[in-house]
Amino acid sequence: GQGRAPGVRLTGGLAWRHDGSGVRAGSRRRGHLTMVLISNRGGGIFRTLPIAHTDPQFLETYFLTPQQVDFALLAQAYGASYERPASWEGFIELIRVLPDRGIRLIEIQTDSAQDHAFRSAYLNGLCTRLTERVFQAPK
Repeated sequence: GQGRAPGVRLTGGLAWRHDGSGVRAGSRRRGHLTMVLISNRGGGIFRTLPIAHTDPQFLETYFLTPQQVDFALLAQAYGASYERPASWEGFIELIRVLPDRGIRLIEIQTDSAQDHAFRSAYLNGLCTRLTERVFQAPK
């Protein structure tokens, strides 16, 4: 039969660790999956909660999940290949061509606080531009 088209999945470190058994099972299937892992030492998504602004210490203590995980070793244990590009250009080269089979993990290391600040600024700017465009007075 025909092989499946290669796929790409964007995920975070906690989600990838949670889905590890699925990664192992997937390594025995036909086709290819490249997983791009945003590795920010755990729990950066929780910086979007309102508590992050009102009680940062509470957020650090109860929501963020700092961890030291060697994703290269986990990828090896699950039968996946592993890459960690040193630059954005290196990432682009890796993602430009997708392999035909197997599972590949590409780890992008980031800082969760900087990620959140960037996303907030970007999304706020985007919302402002969209609002201006949608509610612009007709000419």
